[in-house]
Formats: sequence, structure tokens, C-alpha cells
Amino acid sequence: KGGSFKGGRSVTYGIADDGVRLDLQRSLFSLFTQSDYDAIIERVKADPTMISSLVTADDAKNIVLGDDQELSSIFSPNHVLIFTNRGDFMYMPELIRKKRDGGELTAEEISYIINGCVSGEVPDYQLSAFAMAVFFRGMTNAETVALTLAMRDSGDKADLSGISGVKVDKHSTGGVGDKTTLIVAPIVAACGVKVAKMSGRGLGHTGGTVDKLESIPGFRTSISPQEMRKTVEMCGLSVTGQSGNMCPADKKLYALRDVTATVDSIPLIASSIMSKKLADGSDCILLDVKTGSGSFMKTLDDSRLLARTMVDIGRGAGVRTAALITNMDSPLGSAVGNSLEVIES
Repeated sequence: KGGSFKGGRSVTYGIADDGVRLDLQRSLFSLFTQSDYDAIIERVKADPTMISSLVTADDAKNIVLGDDQELSSIFSPNHVLIFTNRGDFMYMPELIRKKRDGGELTAEEISYIINGCVSGEVPDYQLSAFAMAVFFRGMTNAETVALTLAMRDSGDKADLSGISGVKVDKHSTGGVGDKTTLIVAPIVAACGVKVAKMSGRGLGHTGGTVDKLESIPGFRTSISPQEMRKTVEMCGLSVTGQSGNMCPADKKLYALRDVTATVDSIPLIASSIMSKKLADGSDCILLDVKTGSGSFMKTLDDSRLLARTMVDIGRGAGVRTAALITNMDSPLGSAVGNSLEVIES
């Protein structure tokens, strides 16, 4: 519906399950239920400049032009109209509801969620609800790209520009007995290509390269970007975990997905992988997308979709990106388990 407020500014509004939400020039004001209002008050105590005025339902009727009887009639005593001084005022339950109902989040809304994830303003239970909404509703390409870039920019980024030659990175979506990195990375480095790889831990039933390497006594996977760069310069290869303040938002979401049954979501998988890949500063990225019974992507169609999504994200960020789809209907090699796989490699 469309209406207007005094001053001639247009307004759009819609009736939600438990109240009404109005948007004027991107969330300049919203109407929430009383329970929402109580939660909002706790938030704005820390930033009083955020709220311009609080208007009761009766007063709100006087604000609305009298000829819009339908808009005027939807106000009830348990509603509060909140005018904000900033256009970026957002409320996490509204964003969860928007995605839950199949809406498309803007880049600004996704940035708000990720910034709140890092700062702690958005608690784990709301992040988990958001992940579940994405799991069931999916994301558009624009949303997935926005989520990837927001997570990439949530912390530090590696600068490999001082290292001569082409710097490459590789990532596998995971499976059973997947020890490819342990074999391929040294071979590539021996051929003169610089390998700067940031690896992850196990997710779901899959093993992580970091977990495998840490089964070697004394092996350190948590090093600074400076130490990673020095190692690549010295021997042509560095494989590290997510250390320091690199992609902290992904680190938190990654852990939550593992315990909330939201692992196998293409937008969440793609954004998690590519945020780390883009943050580590490599010139080229090779993606090993597993397909089959031992992988997250059980069908070839799903594997192709994940591969295409990640390649599009990488190329859109200006990084040369390619993907291989490989079979995971049986374990790779004959050993399964962190230390056993290192020995076999």
C-alpha cells in the first residue's frame, strides 16, 4: 500500500503477523509491537542519538493524513511508532523475518548482520536463526556476493603484493579421506608457484586440513599474516588456519553452522569459502568441489551450482578463479583419520 505523511513524503507499509512495519526512505521509521519496543529500548540506551522520538499509537493517528483511513485504522494501543535519526537503523528480528518469508536482503542489511556478529551486538541465537532462514530460503546471487564481501571485510586481509611471482590458493569442499592439499601443495610449490593457503577445520563429517596438520607434534597452524608471507617467500608454501583477526565473522558463523544443522547450504558454503579465499590475497584460486555420497553436495547438479556460485564470486572480485568437480563416492586413498592421512600422504 502507499500513503503519505505530513510534508508529502511517501510511505510504503505492510501488515506482518504480529504487527505492522513501515519503511520511509529505507527504515527511517518502523512500527513495532510492544514486546519489540521493550527490546529496542535496551539497544538504544547505549546510543540515545539514534532515536528522534517515540510516538504512541493515538498520536500516530494524528500524524497520518486523515484521508488514509486504512492506514490510520491499523494502529492499536500495543503499537509504538519509532522515528529514527539515521537511515541505517535496523532490527535483527525484522531481518530474520524478512529472510524467513522469502525476502531479499540488501547489502546494507547483510553488512549490519555481519558487523553485529563480530561486535557481539547480534547474539548467537539470532545468528543461528538467520542461518536457518537462509538454509530454507536460499539467497540471490547479489545477497551471496554481499555476504561474502562483508565477511571478507570483517577483519584483517593478507597483503601478498610484496611476494614475487603468481600466488595461488586452493580449496576443497571436503569429504572423507580428503588429503589432496597435503600432496598437491608441495608439488605446486616445487614447480615454482607460490602457494599461500588458508585452510579450515573439520565441518560436519569432513576432516579439515588444519586438523590433519595439527596431528603432527609441534606443527603450528596459527601464525600471523607477516609470518605467513615470510614463509611463502622462504620456501614457496604456507598452509595456515584462520588466525588473528582474519574473517572473524566467518569463524563464528562456521562454528554455529556446525551445531545447528545448517552446514549444507550453498549460499553459506560459498560465502564461507570465498570470504577466506579473497581475504588471503592470492592472485588465483582453484576450487575442488566434491560430489557424491561422502560430500555435502550429493548430486552433480548441486555441485555444479556451488562451483558456479563460487567462481562467479571470485571473478566478480577480480580474482582469477576456476573449479574442478571431483568424485567423493568413496574415500580418497586408503586411510581415514587425521594422523593416518598425514602418514599416507
